[in-house]
Amino acid sequence: MSLSSIADISKTWETLNPQNKPESLIIKRGSDLMIGCFVDLKRLGILTQESLSNFLNRDNRGKLIASYIKSRYPTLTLTTAYLNFNLKLSLIHSSYTKQMAKLLEGQSIS
Repeated sequence: MSLSSIADISKTWETLNPQNKPESLIIKRGSDLMIGCFVDLKRLGILTQESLSNFLNRDNRGKLIASYIKSRYPTLTLTTAYLNFNLKLSLIHSSYTKQMAKLLEGQSIS
């Protein structure tokens, strides 16, 4: 199984409507499973920091991270903009961001 095939799971929910509550839950859970898989592969030593870095920076070019953020914070409506006016703060305090941080440990920011 290649890392790309895991990341491509996000294509499964591309046709779903994030404004629809049940479909939004499927998107969020799917994204969590995808990130969880990468976290577990790294934690178990199946995926090295170097191979993860190469995948995220060269092969995937940030699509995995963008897909994750998009699944957590869908397109803003007027209501959601008022409820969540500080996206950066929301990302910092999100428990799911802690999972993402485990993936990005040791990554250099370019």
